[in-house]
Amino acid sequence: GLNNHVEQKHPPAAPLRLVQEVNQDELGNSNVTAVVIHAFYIHIFQDIMNHISQVNTPTMLYVSTPEALSVEANRVLLESGVNFRQYIVDNRGRDVAPFIELLPELERSGADVFLKIHTKNSPHLGNGSLWRERLYASLLQGDRVEKAVSAFQNDSSLGILAPEGHILKLQEFIGSNETALKRLTHRLSIADEAVQNAEFVAGSMFYGRLSIFRPLMDAGISTSDFEPEHGQLDGTLAHGIERIPGLLAELAGKRIAPITDPDDNSSALSSGEYQFL
Repeated sequence: GLNNHVEQKHPPAAPLRLVQEVNQDELGNSNVTAVVIHAFYIHIFQDIMNHISQVNTPTMLYVSTPEALSVEANRVLLESGVNFRQYIVDNRGRDVAPFIELLPELERSGADVFLKIHTKNSPHLGNGSLWRERLYASLLQGDRVEKAVSAFQNDSSLGILAPEGHILKLQEFIGSNETALKRLTHRLSIADEAVQNAEFVAGSMFYGRLSIFRPLMDAGISTSDFEPEHGQLDGTLAHGIERIPGLLAELAGKRIAPITDPDDNSSALSSGEYQFL
């Protein structure tokens, strides 16, 4: 893990555990969109599933939940009639640790592009639920899934497709995450200059090309590297990793663009221009 690179030692976490797989369509992987969902708030998970049940393209859901919520999440999944793999994870590292643990699963399944989404709650923000609804709508409404997938197929320079209006200038939103971010970028051999000009996706929900996450898979980061959960608002390994997908795209020679305009390269917002952080 990261332990030889980070000062903190945390208690070991239980490994990712597959609890159920449902694949009624026996779909080949080439035409299936992988959707990675961390479900922590069940009522919000239900909302995500309502969106997903409207999607016309075949999907395979990779759903992670802490053990205490797995039965409820399973009920929502079975009621929705979708294809899914449900996993139990430790309640650590928010949606980020489960995402890292699921990357090898995505790779094994042959996924090329995935959608990462989670049950964002943000009770500390007055407009948290508006933020969440905007992100879900941008990523899932209408034919957004089909459009995103075909954009990746047609343009090999695309690394990340983000909700429009949620691509930010990293340098202006580092906050108390500088230490966590520095450890990570050094671990992944990303130059400090790259960080100066990087962009990131607020809310940590986006479409991504799996291959750009290879450095994160190779870094040997596991749930045990993440701080135990204490309701931290900032400064954790998870908050650091949230800020690097744009950097990973750049490292792979790829771009980050808004889902509404995959050819656009110049839409990152500054701190005064973004209403949600």
